[in-house]
Amino acid sequence: MANPTPPDPDALALVRLNDKYPDWKVWRSFDEHGRPAAWVATNKTAGSDIAPTLHADTAEKLEAQLKNPGHAHGLAHADAVTRRKGELL
Repeated sequence: MANPTPPDPDALALVRLNDKYPDWKVWRSFDEHGRPAAWVATNKTAGSDIAPTLHADTAEKLEAQLKNPGHAHGLAHADAVTRRKGELL
């Protein structure tokens, strides 16, 4: 009888983080060779004053950021476009 393949710890961490932080989309970036690189979380809440994207080297470091993500810097893209057109916010 063949030995079952053990679960991928990265896949398990992705599922756990996406379940635990539903306002974020947690994913892995890949390097030029197709290997997993950074851990990334994208804020799914439109218009939020919370950082739009978080990056870390490990799932644990990303989770620490997800617990206290910090504030966004600068203007959201839509606000910047509106200001360039001369419209008041």
